[in-house]
Amino acid sequence: MNFLYPQNAVFGVIILAFLLFNKKHTFTHLEFFKKKNSFHIDLLDVLILLSLTLLIMYPVTYKTIKIPYITNYSINSNQNKKHVIIILDVSTSMEKNVIDKKDYFKKEKEDAINEILANKGNYIMLVVFEGDYKILQDFTTDTDKLISKVKSIRTNMVTNVGGSMIRDTVAAIINSFAFLNPKILVHSDGCFNDDSSVSKEELKKLASNVNIKYIPYGKDKENKFYSSIFKPKNIKQTKPVNKNKTSYKTIKYQVIDYRFIIFALVLLIYKILKVRFESRFNFI
Repeated sequence: MNFLYPQNAVFGVIILAFLLFNKKHTFTHLEFFKKKNSFHIDLLDVLILLSLTLLIMYPVTYKTIKIPYITNYSINSNQNKKHVIIILDVSTSMEKNVIDKKDYFKKEKEDAINEILANKGNYIMLVVFEGDYKILQDFTTDTDKLISKVKSIRTNMVTNVGGSMIRDTVAAIINSFAFLNPKILVHSDGCFNDDSSVSKEELKKLASNVNIKYIPYGKDKENKFYSSIFKPKNIKQTKPVNKNKTSYKTIKYQVIDYRFIIFALVLLIYKILKVRFESRFNFI
């Protein structure tokens, strides 16, 4: 136990001095000679004063709790399973291509389902993008769930506005999951209107040591560029890093010591009852 404001004890000393002074001057000569003690002060008053003094000194006690928290990205890894990330373009141009006026959206979803079946048993993640990107399905080995997610894909499902952001999307995925040495499969029609903040040169540098493949749709000239920088590489699978480590942080905090509040309340109630019924009952 500790007191946050021990200096407030001076108020209790002042009030106690006042009570003693007041008692001293109320004695008559006869009372003075009849009593054995020079001064007499009600023990109950002293206890009430003491408890109130302790309260204004703010008594606190300390408690500790352990707070669990997850460090880094949460994922269950198995060194015998690979990680596959399928990135799908859901911009409007995939459904109504601006160059050849063809619908590539249905073909893109069919290709994604075939890739899921070809990588059955591995950890697969689904990512969709247009004017922004979204992890549609975290890493899972549930094939049926993945296929259901692919079938539910619609155009402009990320922002409901549209646009393209292929470079930012791929860069974010590489930066976030490169430690897993994943196989990344990017589906797109080229994204001629890409609004990414990541430049082509920056993306080329990021993709240089990543096992990444580009699946093009249509005749957009951007397809040639992404096909040239996104190439499958034979990268040795290393043991996945444990990214699901749970740590505990011990926090010590102060709480008011309610024992003194209860003690003061009990004494005050007793004092009130004593004053109210003193004429009827013989209180000690």
